Amino acid sequence: MVGMFDPEEKPKNDHFGVEEPSSARRLNLSWIILGAGLILIVILMSRSLFTGPDPVIELPEVVLFPTAAPTITPTPDAWDLVNRGDEALNSEDFASALDYYDRAIEADRDNIWSYYGKGQVYLAQKDYAEAIRWYSQVIEIRPNNSSAYIDRGYVYSLMGEEDKAFADYDKAVDLEPDNALAYNNRGDSYRLRGEFDKALKDTLRAIELAPDEPFYRLSLGDIYYDQGDWQRALEEYQYYQDNYENSAYSYVGFIPERLAELREKVASTR
Repeated sequence: MVGMFDPEEKPKNDHFGVEEPSSARRLNLSWIILGAGLILIVILMSRSLFTGPDPVIELPEVVLFPTAAPTITPTPDAWDLVNRGDEALNSEDFASALDYYDRAIEADRDNIWSYYGKGQVYLAQKDYAEAIRWYSQVIEIRPNNSSAYIDRGYVYSLMGEEDKAFADYDKAVDLEPDNALAYNNRGDSYRLRGEFDKALKDTLRAIELAPDEPFYRLSLGDIYYDQGDWQRALEEYQYYQDNYENSAYSYVGFIPERLAELREKVASTR
């Protein structure tokens, strides 16, 4: 009879009916698990190696604001060009003045002072036909502009066309009843026509409107001179000579000779 445990008999698993694994078998199982893990890692790495990283989409650089503002040279407006033309005219740089006025007309065809300036240039150059042309342009654009009528009338007077001059002065007085120059020039037109009473009335009205303007006293002296009233003419011319620096108008160069003449005439009547 043998004992309860026979060493030659392989033990059975009482619960599952299978043999109990030995230590060698447990070690092999560990290696299998480890190998499977390594294989999984290799597979994942291979995928990354062959497919590469996710593509990166590069967007073009967008500049929202310029790094420096562009340099813009402003175009002179019509008024600026007219002012430059006036400065050139006062300096007797007639070519530059005409250029500025022409550019002003291109910038604003309704700015009458560019046309008026061209008239002034041609008047200064004694090109009376062109001066009348440009003053007429002003009147065409602004029919109620009294200055254009006054200056066009003055040019007509220089050309000996007193009827046309008078008509322009008359129109200027109608448009602007308080314009002293309009009365003065119309009075001078009356004088040249020999209508001294009307000339005197208009000239005194000009002096009433602008008592500090010595040029109108010169006009009064012209009336007295043409009437042969030497004493009154001498007084008015002398007033102008003493105060011409306060005048808005250019100095009349014949005054010294006229004064000398009148002093002799006055002296001879005493």
